[in-house]
Amino acid sequence: MASISPPKTTINYIKRITSYFFWGWDKEKKKYHWASWETLSFPYEEGGIGVRKLEDICTAMQFKQWWTFRTKKSLWSQFLRAKYYQRANPIAKKWDTGKSLIWKYMMKNKTLIEPHITWKVHSGNNLFWWDDFLGEGQLAHHCDNTTSLNNTPVSYFIENGTWNETLIRQEVPPLLIPKILRCRIHYQAGVEDTTVWKPNENGVFSCSSAWNICRKKKDSNTLNKLIWHTQIPFKISFILWRALSSKLPTNEKITTFGAAPASCSCCNRPGNDEINHIFVNGNFANYIWKYFFAPCGIQHDQIYLRHYTMLGLKPH
Repeated sequence: MASISPPKTTINYIKRITSYFFWGWDKEKKKYHWASWETLSFPYEEGGIGVRKLEDICTAMQFKQWWTFRTKKSLWSQFLRAKYYQRANPIAKKWDTGKSLIWKYMMKNKTLIEPHITWKVHSGNNLFWWDDFLGEGQLAHHCDNTTSLNNTPVSYFIENGTWNETLIRQEVPPLLIPKILRCRIHYQAGVEDTTVWKPNENGVFSCSSAWNICRKKKDSNTLNKLIWHTQIPFKISFILWRALSSKLPTNEKITTFGAAPASCSCCNRPGNDEINHIFVNGNFANYIWKYFFAPCGIQHDQIYLRHYTMLGLKPH
C-alpha cells in the first residue's frame, strides 16, 4: 500500500532519472532539457507528449483504494472500520495526528472522489444520509441536525418497494423531498445496493478515468492532436512538437544563453536561424516545399510552420 503513496523525494528522484534518460547524455554530461517534465506530462491534444505525472498516477491509485474500501467487504476494510470508525461514518471522519499514512491519504482524497460515486438503490441496505443515491452529494451535507452517528439505512424510508412519503416528509428538509421522491428505486429484496462510477458510462471504476479527474488540465488544441498520428514515428512527431513549441536550439534560443548567433546552414548568414526560416521560408526549405507542392497544384505561399502543419495533417 505504501508503494502508491511514496514520499515526494522518491517521486522527484524517479522523475529526474526518467528525464535524464529521455533527453539523453553527451560525454557523461546531461543534455539540456528543453521542456520540463510537467510540460511534457499532458495528453497529446493538450500540448504534451502523452506521458503521465507520477503524482497523478499515485493519486489515481489512491482513488482506487477508496473505491475498493467503499464498495467491497474485505478483511482490509473491516480492519479499517474497527480501527478508525467503529460508530461514525467514514465520510464524516477526519484524519488525526498519529493515524496511519494510508488513512491520511484516504481522508484527503475522499472529498475529490465521493462526488463521482453514486448508488443504485435495490434493497436499501446503504445509508440514507451518507451514501449519495441522488447523484447530488450526501444528504447529511444539506442538513444541520444530522450527525456522523446517524447510520439510518435507506430501507427505513422504503415501504413495499416505493418511498414512504409520509416518513420522508417527517424527517427530510422540504427542499430535498421532491428530489428523493423522484429518485427511482430498483427494488429487489435481498439484493445489495450497487455503486456506480459516474465518469464511466458502464459505471465501473477505472484508474484511467480517475487519473483524468485528478490531473491538471489544459485547453484542447486540434493541431496538437494531429501531429501525434499513429502512422507517424514518434521521433518525427516529437521534432515537430519541439519546432511548434519553439524548443529547438535555434539562434533565437541560444542567444538567450549568452552564445553568439550561429550562421544559417542554408543561407550562410548569421541571425536567420529561427524555426520558420529553417522549416518554411529558408532557401533549402523553400526548395523542398516547392518540389513536393508543385505536382499537387499547391502554392508555396505560407511563412509559418503552423500553417503548413495544419494543411498537411488535417483530415481530408
